[in-house]
Amino acid sequence: MENIIFDTSEIQLSEILATYFNETAIQLPPNRVYRIDKTDERWYYTIDKELNPTFFMSVTAWTSKYVKDRADIGIGLWREKVGTEVANERLYDRSCYGTFMHIKLGLLLQFRKIENYYAELQQYMLDCGIIKSTNTEAERKLINKWNRDLYFDLLCYKDWIIKYDVKPIFIEGGLVSLSDRLAGSLDLVCEMYDKEYDKTPIEKRKKVRAIIDFKSGKNGFTDKHIMQLYEYKSIWLENFPNYPIDIVGNVAPTDWQKRKDKKPKCKFEVHSELRTKPTNVDSMVYGEDGRPILDETGHYVLVGETKEESYNLYEVQRKNYVANYLAEREEFDKNYIKIDNDGVIDLDSTESDFSIIDLQELIIAKHQNLVDVEKEVSEIETEQNLFTTIE
Repeated sequence: MENIIFDTSEIQLSEILATYFNETAIQLPPNRVYRIDKTDERWYYTIDKELNPTFFMSVTAWTSKYVKDRADIGIGLWREKVGTEVANERLYDRSCYGTFMHIKLGLLLQFRKIENYYAELQQYMLDCGIIKSTNTEAERKLINKWNRDLYFDLLCYKDWIIKYDVKPIFIEGGLVSLSDRLAGSLDLVCEMYDKEYDKTPIEKRKKVRAIIDFKSGKNGFTDKHIMQLYEYKSIWLENFPNYPIDIVGNVAPTDWQKRKDKKPKCKFEVHSELRTKPTNVDSMVYGEDGRPILDETGHYVLVGETKEESYNLYEVQRKNYVANYLAEREEFDKNYIKIDNDGVIDLDSTESDFSIIDLQELIIAKHQNLVDVEKEVSEIETEQNLFTTIE
């Protein structure tokens, strides 16, 4: 959920507010998080008491730029086949659908029921430019298709929510990482069953705390999706160190109506690539020739016992990707935004005509207005409380 601070055709500033936040389960986030949306560029920022903004690259942009993914090859070939214009159009359509689906999924997570969203969806499609009007048969068919797809997808999610007894803690909330200089909006942090149970008594079912990312596509999950989750986990732990995460996973709807059983069902994958490595490898016994000594079985003679140490490959990869990103951020003193020779902000390696000075001045001015309004409201509330006390 967003609270828009400033909005023009060129740029939008908004505060990112969690759609749902369980204050009885966890503490309040340490930072208020704001977002900059400019065409296809998106950055986040926080602002201190002196109204100085600090900027953060979005996790989505970070994975897009730094995370290697085999799926990129297929996407590239698809772009070549259909053409850039058609590809961008289809991706925009899917992005708009995904945004609307996420909004309604937030309500489903809270209330576990599906409403009729036809009229709201129709207006949303007009606002996004997906349709120009509702007058033509083609446009009405497209609205009906989106409405049908939405209903079928939400049925999948409802089945998953009930089967895993999903209890939301945090929905669509914005968080930043001061260490990684990254920020994002987490789809869901929740408590849920660790697996799908059938006949196991409720008191014997195990609950875990999870970070879940929802996808509207039905083509499976990619390395970028997995890295996104692991970075969200890192950001969460930086903000809420006393609330550890047990699992991370992606959830997506399926074409269940094409299946024989005709039962709604989500594709749910928990991502953990556990590996082991030996420790004490430097404690081998060496002979006079400087070579390690072997025992009768052909194994190295060790000073201490060799143990297997577990590690998560995905977490190792995430740290490497973050390190590569930070190594390229040469403009730390300029709030982690790259500036070109003309002093122009370059949010995502694309041309922009909005300077860093303009942006900082805009943010300071708009937030000063917010401070003034909040101060005025506080003074009015104080006066009202005073009069109430006197009476």
